[in-house]
Amino acid sequence: MLPKVYWEEVMRIGHDSPFAGQIGVRKTLDRIWQHFYWPGIRKDVIQYCRSCHTCQVVGKPNQTVAVAPLKPIPVTVDIVGPLPKTKSGNEYILTLMDTFSRYPEAIPLRRVHAKVVLQELIKFFTRWGLPRELQTDQGSVFLSKEVMQGLGALGIVKVTSSAYHPQSQGALERYHQTLKSMLRKWCLENHKGWDQALPYLLFAVREVPNESLGLSPFDMVLGHCVREPLKVLKECLLEQQCAPGVIKSVEEMRSNHLRAKFSEPYEVMKRVGELKYIVGTPDRRRKQQLCLLIMLKAYQETDKSDELLSQYQEIFRDALGRTNLTLHDVDVGDAKPIKQAPYCVNPQRAAIIKKEIDYMLAHDLIQPAQSEWSSQIILVPKSDGTQRFCIDFRRVNAVTNKDSYPLPRIEECIDKVGGSRFISKLDLLRGYWQVPLTPRAQSISCFTALGRTYQCNVMPFGMTNAPATFQRLMNNLTENIPVINLTKCDFVEAKAHYLRYVIGQGKVAQPHAKVEAILNIATPKTPDLSEPFSLYYDTSNMARAKVQNH
Repeated sequence: MLPKVYWEEVMRIGHDSPFAGQIGVRKTLDRIWQHFYWPGIRKDVIQYCRSCHTCQVVGKPNQTVAVAPLKPIPVTVDIVGPLPKTKSGNEYILTLMDTFSRYPEAIPLRRVHAKVVLQELIKFFTRWGLPRELQTDQGSVFLSKEVMQGLGALGIVKVTSSAYHPQSQGALERYHQTLKSMLRKWCLENHKGWDQALPYLLFAVREVPNESLGLSPFDMVLGHCVREPLKVLKECLLEQQCAPGVIKSVEEMRSNHLRAKFSEPYEVMKRVGELKYIVGTPDRRRKQQLCLLIMLKAYQETDKSDELLSQYQEIFRDALGRTNLTLHDVDVGDAKPIKQAPYCVNPQRAAIIKKEIDYMLAHDLIQPAQSEWSSQIILVPKSDGTQRFCIDFRRVNAVTNKDSYPLPRIEECIDKVGGSRFISKLDLLRGYWQVPLTPRAQSISCFTALGRTYQCNVMPFGMTNAPATFQRLMNNLTENIPVINLTKCDFVEAKAHYLRYVIGQGKVAQPHAKVEAILNIATPKTPDLSEPFSLYYDTSNMARAKVQNH
């Protein structure tokens, strides 16, 4: 069994050292298991390997990034023209674009007629399938009855953009600008009709990466790079002779297989669509980059909780602390001392009281004393069935001058914290017992138990001004933080239990256990009055009567 102080070092040697090779979880676990064991070793090794920075950046050869689910995206359609009439009689271009992949299509037309447009659309659909939605402008040909009926028969929903609002088809309008520029250059150099240039220019647009996607339309649709003229030239050069430049390119291409698949972890700045995100890249020429979901991979940081706990081990220890920032005082003015006789207790309760007294004496929470004041003690049952040791300060509180220090409202606290994205909750280890008492308050806090008198050295529960003193301490807490109960703390959680509610991410809800208890309440039933029943009632705790058949 390996002590906990060596766990981190053993995992580092078993995974990160040059002799370990930073292999996967299973082999790292097998290597460590040959020599060491500790409770939860599998969980610790899995978390250590998954949070390894080098492994996340390089990636694994047998694992791929999960494919993001595709969402229905409309195909945008428009008509460009009239253009100079070609020898074939074409004057217009029917343009189509898949908004997701940016895959363009351009079809030359002799005239704009509903029947012709519908035929060309059907030809396009036979190659790539029927879209769910087809977005057009308010051109008369697209609003014609023939086109509307034809698209409806194919189960295609037609969406019309707003009038004088071309931004709704921004990607297609930007493609029109690029296409017209390319057509002018073609006609100037080749002196041929623009309709003959469309197949070549469409290939050029589909083959190069799109600026907004980082991938070419061919990559998005076909899933691979097509064979284009430069690739043909490269193949010819490699078959005939290997020039120095070609050899260098091949070496660079081979080395790329050994490079990291992913770049350094970056922060997602904003979400701009179902599958698109703005990612901050401060170490690159472009400080921000638009990325698809399939280009991103979640980065898991190394768990530094143990390092944090060791850095602040003074406030995460098991022993109670004692603050020096404040003292709790009890001001009773000129009131006469109050002395109360202790309650009678049975042997079972006496054993519980003795155990609590021994604990408080061992931790310097109380001490034997002599005083004119004396309060009673009671045992209050808790929800888990155990008993809570309490001192009955009700008569002392009645003569105590009240502290008017304000306490925060529960509604304000919930409104302030509930909208947070992440919540950290700190619970003090018996916070009242970390606040010392003044000598006057110690004398007034005396109580009698098991035939002896004790006084409190720290602030007990039940005093009227204790909440005000504790809240003043919390508001002025800048140093000497009290000891924290680590088992009841939550760090960077999306939701947390706070003031009897479950809050987080802009929601406030009741705990599931309370809601379930209400849902499981048995349906009330009318009693059967034909059967005899008994009725018990208490008369001032002095007598008990029994009434039959009433």
